Amino acid sequence: MIDVHGKGFARLLWGVCLLALANPVQVHADNQYPPIVPIGAMEPFECDGRIFIAENIFDGVGDISGVDLGTINLTEPPLLKLDLIPSSHRGGYTYNAMGYNPIDNFIYAIKRDNNGADSHDLLRIYRNGNVEYVKSLGEFTESVVADFDDEGNFYIVDYDYKLFKYRIDGNNVELVDSKPLNPPVPLQDMGYYDGALWSIQVNNQNYSIVRIDLDDFGAVTAGPFQSGTGEILSFTSVFAAKNGVYAYDTDSGNFVRIDMSSGDISQMSLQFLAKGTEMSSSDGAKCLHAPLGLPVDIEVTKTPAQDAYLPGQSVSFTIVVKNNGPWGAADIQLVDALPPNAVSASWSCTSKTSAATCAPASGTGDLNATITLPQSGVSVTYQVTIETSPTDMSDIENTASVVVPEDFADQVPDNNTSTVVVKGPRLVLEKAGQWIDANDIGAPEVGEVIQYTFTVTNDTGVEVKEVTIVDPLLSSVEPASLAVLGPGEKFVFTGNYPFTEADILNENVVNVAVATAVLGSTLMQSEEASVSVHLPPPMPALYTKKSTAFLDDLVPNKLPDAGERLEIRVLVRNEGNVSMTVLQPEDAGPTFNGQKGTGTMTPFAPEQQVIPRNGEGVFVAYYYLTEEDISNSAGLTDGIMNVVVTPALTPQDVAAGRAPTAYPLLVPAIATLPGYMISKGAQIGQVTRGQQVPYVITIEPKDTSGSISVVDRIPKGFAYLPGSARVDGIAFEPKREGTALVFDLEVNAERRIDYVLVATGTAILGTHTNMAQVFQLGELKKPVSVIARSEVELIPDPVFDCGDVIGKVFDDKNRNGYHDNGEPGIAGARVVTVQGISVTTDKHGRFSVACADLPNARVGSTYVMKLDPRSLPTGYRILSENPRTVRLTPGKATILNFATSIGRVVRLDVNDSAFRPGEYALEESWEDRLGQLIDTLAAEPSVLHIAYLEASADRGLAGKRLTELRKRITELWRDRSNRYRLEIETVMISASDVAAK
Repeated sequence: MIDVHGKGFARLLWGVCLLALANPVQVHADNQYPPIVPIGAMEPFECDGRIFIAENIFDGVGDISGVDLGTINLTEPPLLKLDLIPSSHRGGYTYNAMGYNPIDNFIYAIKRDNNGADSHDLLRIYRNGNVEYVKSLGEFTESVVADFDDEGNFYIVDYDYKLFKYRIDGNNVELVDSKPLNPPVPLQDMGYYDGALWSIQVNNQNYSIVRIDLDDFGAVTAGPFQSGTGEILSFTSVFAAKNGVYAYDTDSGNFVRIDMSSGDISQMSLQFLAKGTEMSSSDGAKCLHAPLGLPVDIEVTKTPAQDAYLPGQSVSFTIVVKNNGPWGAADIQLVDALPPNAVSASWSCTSKTSAATCAPASGTGDLNATITLPQSGVSVTYQVTIETSPTDMSDIENTASVVVPEDFADQVPDNNTSTVVVKGPRLVLEKAGQWIDANDIGAPEVGEVIQYTFTVTNDTGVEVKEVTIVDPLLSSVEPASLAVLGPGEKFVFTGNYPFTEADILNENVVNVAVATAVLGSTLMQSEEASVSVHLPPPMPALYTKKSTAFLDDLVPNKLPDAGERLEIRVLVRNEGNVSMTVLQPEDAGPTFNGQKGTGTMTPFAPEQQVIPRNGEGVFVAYYYLTEEDISNSAGLTDGIMNVVVTPALTPQDVAAGRAPTAYPLLVPAIATLPGYMISKGAQIGQVTRGQQVPYVITIEPKDTSGSISVVDRIPKGFAYLPGSARVDGIAFEPKREGTALVFDLEVNAERRIDYVLVATGTAILGTHTNMAQVFQLGELKKPVSVIARSEVELIPDPVFDCGDVIGKVFDDKNRNGYHDNGEPGIAGARVVTVQGISVTTDKHGRFSVACADLPNARVGSTYVMKLDPRSLPTGYRILSENPRTVRLTPGKATILNFATSIGRVVRLDVNDSAFRPGEYALEESWEDRLGQLIDTLAAEPSVLHIAYLEASADRGLAGKRLTELRKRITELWRDRSNRYRLEIETVMISASDVAAK
C-alpha cells in the first residue's frame, strides 16, 4: 500500500500480515531476480480487523538487508507495537506496493531488492509466511503505491504518476487499463473506499485530501490544502476499512481518519484519533471489508444534585463521559432523553480536558451531542437542569447513554449507560400481619384474627396532613387518621381481620393497602403495600366410635335367633379445623369369637354427611345373624368384635378431585351376644383303657335367664357311667339322645354339672375331645352358647400295648451272619429308625428301643431299623441285610442284630518319581500297573488306601496328582462288572514323617 522514495523509505503505521518463506532463493530465468518458491501449506488470511505491516530492515550502511512481517497490536498504545508472525523474516529484499486482495484473502506485493530497485516480480504471501512468485510485471517504471478494490482488481501508481489496473486470477495476471493521473499528484500511499482511491497530499506541513476516480480512470480531485499539526506530515500508510479511510503519519505518530461526513471533498478534513510512535521504513495492507475496531472503553456516569425533590422544583444532573483508553475515539454520541414527568430541560458542556470536544456545547430539550475523546484519560462534562411539574409527584428516572461508532470496539459495554432516580414526594407504607392463635392449638379457627400493623413514613422534605390507611379487607383501622406527619417521621396504625373458613381453606390471607396524605392541596398516595399471612394448612381429624347392639326383634325371648339383627352404629365427630364430607363407613362385617360372620350386612345410612367443625354425625347399618354366628359367640363376653374405616373429604380434596382419606377406628367395637357362657374340663388329662374320666361343666347366663338344654356329646369309645351325674351336687340323671347327654335346666345364675365317662376297650389311642353346648330348651338346633371342649389323651399301656426292640452290633469273626459266643460288640455304632429315632450302641455294642411301636394286637406290625456304616470303625463292613425288618408283637421284646466284619485294606504308596515331571499323569510304566491293582481289588471286598510320600516341597502339585490318580482308579473300577462299592482313602505323608518312621 505504500512506497515513497526520498528520505530513505516511507514509514508506515499499519502493517500487512506477510508470511515468511524459509526455502532457499533460486535463480530466475532472466538471471536478474531470484524467484520465490513456496513450501508447505498455502492457506489464505482471514478478513478481520487486523492491520499487517512489512517493516524494512537496514544494514549498517543503509542498505536493505531484509524484511519482517507482523500485525499491529492494538491492545496497548503506543500505536506501533508489532507482533511478528513466526518465521516471517526474509533476507536480501523487501516488499513494496503491498495490498490485501478481499477476493482470495491473500496479500500481494512487488519485490524490491536491496539496491532499492523494483524487480517487477509480483509476490503472493500466505498466512503461514510462505511467499510465492506469481509473475513479473513490466508495464510500470517503478512502483510507488498500490491497493485492491472490492472486486479484486490491483491498482499501482508508479514514479511517472501513472495508474495501472491489473486483474489477478490465480497465477494469471492481466493488465486491464493504464493511464496517467490527471493532474499528476505525488502520493505516499492510497486506499480503496466507496468506489475510489483515496490519498493525502502533503506540502510544507499542509495537507489536501485526494480522490482518484476509477470510472473516469485516473481523474484526480483534490481538496484545498489545510493546516496540519505543525509537525512533519508523512502519511506513508493509508488504510481503507469497512467504516472509513485511515492514515498514519510515521514522522509525527499521528493516527487520523478522513472525515467524509460532508460528502464534499472540499469540506473533508483529517480527524485526529490517537497518537502513536514512529517506526522505520515499512509497507502494509488491510482487508477493506472489516471495520478497524480500535479498542476503547467509553464510560458515562450521571449524578443527580439531590436525592429527592418537591413538585415544581428544578433538578440538576452532572453527566461525565470519559475515555478509559487505550485508544482515543471520535464521533461518540451522547443521548439523554427528557423524562416524561419533566416540563423542560436545558443543558451545556461545562468542561472538557485536553483535546476533547463536545458539540453542540449547549441546548434545550433532549440532549443529543457528538463527543471526541482523542486519547485515554480525557473526558467532557455536561450539566443538565430539569424543570418539574407542580402536580406530578412521581420519581424522576433519567438515563444517559453513549453510542460508540463502529470504528471502535468498546471493551466494557456495560458502562455505556447510567441511570439515576430522584425520588418524588412520597409516603412509604410498610405492612405486617400476624395470626393470633387465640386457643393456642396451632390450628386456625373461624373468628380468630390477623393483627395488622401499618407503618407510614413521610419521605418528603415537608410535613403532610390527614394521613389515612385504605385497606379494603379491614372494616376499621386505629386511629382512623393522623392530622400531621412531619418530614422523616413515622407513625403506626393497627387493624384486625377475623378470617373465614374460606381463608383457612386457602391457607393464606393476602392483603393490599395504601397510605394517603395531603400535601398542600394535592392528595398523595403511597405505593401499594402487600402482605401475605400464611395460615397452617387444613388439619382434618375425625374421631370415630362404633357400637353394636342386639335387637331381639324376631322372637322376643331374650335369646338370639337366626335372622335377628345386630344394630351397628358409627359415631363420627369432626375434631379438625375444617368441615368434612364424611362418606359411608367401610365395614367388612363383625367377627364372632374371631370367626368371620356368615350373615349379611346392610350398607350404612346415610350415604354421606357434611359434618362441620366440632360437629357429630351417626351412620347406622344392620347385620343379620346366622346359627353359626350364634354358636360361635352367644354368651361369650365381648365375643363380637367389629372394626371400621371412615372415608372423608376436606373441601380441598373435593376441589382438587382427590380420593378420600380413610380414618380408622381407634378402638374396635366389642359386644356380647345374649346367651350362656359354658366351660368344660376333664379332671385328668391322660387315661388308659378301662379308666374313668370325671368331667365338670359350668353354665352362667349372660344378659338372659330361663330354661335351657345342655347337650354333651360323648367321644367315640367312651361311655357314660350311670348314676354319676350331679347338678350343683344333687344327683341328676340326664336324658340320652344317641351318644349325647341332655340336661334340661332352669338357669338364672351359675350352675355346675359333674359326671363320669369310662374309656372302653374300643377306644383308640390318641386325643379324644368332648364337646358341650347350650341350646334353647328342647330346640337342639338353636344354640345359645359357644361350644365348650375338653380333651383327654388315651395313652398305651406299657404291658399290653407296646412292642420293644433290643439288639446288638457285633464283630462277626466267622462271618456267618449270626452272633456266636465270643464275638464282641461294636461300640459307638449308630442305628436309626424310619421315624428318625437314633440310638448309639454302648461299649458292648448293645442298643434298645423301648415301646418302639404299638402293634396291632392280632397281626402285629413291621418295624425297620438301619445301621449307619459311617459310624463303624475303619475297615468294617456290614454282613447282614441293612436295613433290617422285624415283626413286633404287643407286650413282647424283639431281637434285631447287625453282623459286621473288618474288610481287607489294600495300600498303594506313591511318590514324585511315579509321575511325569511337572505333570499330573503317571509315568507310562506305572500306568500299565493300574490294571493289576484293579484285579487285586476285585478279588474280594477291600478298601483302597493311597499314601503320597512327598519328596518335594510342592504340596500343591502333590495334591493335584493325588486327586488325578484317585479319579483314574475310579474310572477303571467303574468299567468292572459285578463290582462292589469301592471306598478310596487318600493321605499325604511328608518327607519328615517318612524319616521319623
